[in-house]
Amino acid sequence: MPLVWSDAIDDVDWSELSALYRVAPLGNKHPSDLKTAFSNSRFRSFVYDEGKLVAWAERSQTAWIARTSVTSRSCRITRAAAW
Repeated sequence: MPLVWSDAIDDVDWSELSALYRVAPLGNKHPSDLKTAFSNSRFRSFVYDEGKLVAWAERSQTAWIARTSVTSRSCRITRAAAW
Protein backbone atom coordinates (compact mmCIF):
# COMPACT_ATOMS: atom_id res chain seq x y z
CA MET A 1 0.00 0.00 0.00
CA PRO A 2 1.42 3.46 -0.89
CA LEU A 3 2.26 6.05 1.71
CA VAL A 4 -0.41 8.72 2.15
CA TRP A 5 0.71 12.34 2.57
CA SER A 6 -1.57 14.90 4.19
CA ASP A 7 -1.34 18.43 5.56
CA ALA A 8 -4.66 18.14 7.42
CA ILE A 9 -4.53 18.19 11.21
CA ASP A 10 -8.15 17.23 11.86
CA ASP A 11 -7.43 13.50 11.99
CA VAL A 12 -3.98 13.57 13.61
CA ASP A 13 -3.70 11.38 16.68
CA TRP A 14 -1.63 13.75 18.83
CA SER A 15 -0.79 10.99 21.31
CA GLU A 16 0.59 8.91 18.43
CA LEU A 17 2.70 11.87 17.26
CA SER A 18 3.92 12.38 20.82
CA ALA A 19 5.00 8.73 20.94
CA LEU A 20 6.89 9.14 17.65
CA TYR A 21 8.80 12.09 19.12
CA ARG A 22 9.89 9.85 22.03
CA VAL A 23 10.87 6.96 19.74
CA ALA A 24 12.80 9.21 17.33
CA PRO A 25 14.32 10.28 19.99
CA LEU A 26 13.36 13.94 19.79
CA GLY A 27 12.27 14.43 23.38
CA ASN A 28 9.04 14.31 25.32
CA LYS A 29 6.36 16.47 23.71
CA HIS A 30 2.92 16.66 25.29
CA PRO A 31 0.11 15.91 22.81
CA SER A 32 -1.68 19.21 23.52
CA ASP A 33 1.56 21.16 22.96
CA LEU A 34 2.05 19.41 19.61
CA LYS A 35 -1.51 20.21 18.60
CA THR A 36 -0.96 23.89 19.41
CA ALA A 37 2.36 24.02 17.55
CA PHE A 38 1.12 22.27 14.42
CA SER A 39 -2.16 24.22 14.44
CA ASN A 40 -0.15 27.44 14.37
CA SER A 41 2.08 26.25 11.53
CA ARG A 42 1.13 27.10 7.94
CA PHE A 43 3.33 24.37 6.48
CA ARG A 44 3.22 20.80 7.75
CA SER A 45 2.93 17.31 6.33
CA PHE A 46 2.03 13.99 7.86
CA VAL A 47 2.76 10.62 6.30
CA TYR A 48 0.62 7.56 6.96
CA ASP A 49 1.33 3.92 6.18
CA GLU A 50 -1.82 1.80 6.28
CA GLY A 51 -3.47 4.43 8.48
CA LYS A 52 -0.59 4.63 10.96
CA LEU A 53 1.36 7.87 11.33
CA VAL A 54 4.98 7.14 10.38
CA ALA A 55 6.54 10.52 9.55
CA TRP A 56 5.98 14.24 9.67
CA ALA A 57 7.55 17.46 8.46
CA GLU A 58 7.14 21.01 9.65
CA ARG A 59 8.50 24.33 8.47
CA SER A 60 10.12 26.76 10.81
CA GLN A 61 10.81 30.32 9.74
CA THR A 62 14.14 29.29 8.24
CA ALA A 63 14.03 25.63 7.20
CA TRP A 64 11.96 22.56 6.55
CA ILE A 65 12.46 19.95 9.24
CA ALA A 66 11.66 16.39 8.19
CA ARG A 67 11.28 13.87 10.95
CA THR A 68 10.82 10.22 10.29
CA SER A 69 10.15 7.42 12.68
CA VAL A 70 9.55 4.06 11.02
CA THR A 71 8.89 1.03 13.14
CA SER A 72 8.42 -2.55 12.04
CA ARG A 73 8.65 -6.02 13.50
CA SER A 74 12.37 -6.28 12.91
CA CYS A 75 13.81 -2.77 12.82
CA ARG A 76 13.48 0.73 14.10
CA ILE A 77 14.81 3.59 11.97
CA THR A 78 14.84 7.22 13.04
CA ARG A 79 16.11 10.29 11.27
CA ALA A 80 15.95 14.05 11.64
CA ALA A 81 17.16 16.31 8.87
CA ALA A 82 17.06 19.96 7.97
CA TRP A 83 17.52 21.51 4.58
